[in-house]
Amino acid sequence: MQISSSAVDERLRLADRVRLARRAAKLTQTALAKQVGVTPSAAAQWEHPNGTSPGIPRLQAVAAATGVTFDWLATGRGDKRRRGSAK
Repeated sequence: MQISSSAVDERLRLADRVRLARRAAKLTQTALAKQVGVTPSAAAQWEHPNGTSPGIPRLQAVAAATGVTFDWLATGRGDKRRRGSAK
C-alpha cells in the first residue's frame, strides 16, 4: 500500500502541531502523557514524523491539556487557542 504525499504531509503537520502545543503549554512529553493517560513513549511517537497518530479521543485530551482548540490540533485550521485559555 502506498501512502499519498498529502497523507504524509498531513501526518508531519500533525506531529508538529502536537509538539508546538505541548511546548507552548510548557509540558514535557512525560507530563503530557500523564495528563492524557498514555505512556511517555506514545506521546513521543505522536511528535515523530514517522510515528503513530493519536485517535480522536486522545487528540481531544491533548487539546484540553495544552489549551489549544481541537480543530487547530486536528487540522491546522481555525484558532489555535481556546477562548479564555490562559495557557
